[in-house]
Amino acid sequence: MDTISKKIVEGTATETGEGFFNSLVKNLALTLNVPAAWVTEYVDEYRQLPGLDFWLDGKLTENVEFMAAGTPCEAVLDRGRRVHVTDGIEEVFAMVYIQLAKPVLNL
Repeated sequence: MDTISKKIVEGTATETGEGFFNSLVKNLALTLNVPAAWVTEYVDEYRQLPGLDFWLDGKLTENVEFMAAGTPCEAVLDRGRRVHVTDGIEEVFAMVYIQLAKPVLNL
């Protein structure tokens, strides 16, 4: 297991239920040194991303839900690969300025 994955696993190992997702988004953001982390479900029928938890600027924040259409998430879902956006992201997600997305499927 690589160092990043190990840190995330160690940071979430003692949590269950809702506390797990709180811990997951926090540890994702801190380990990756990014201002935001968002963990969602995916509802294929509606191409909808209901949030499970959202970490922004050092704290848990109001959860958000998006439709995948027209967002970087759509490219991740359609191609199954990472998408890194550094310019213009504020036009897509007003509260997030840098997004690194990778699908985690079939957990």
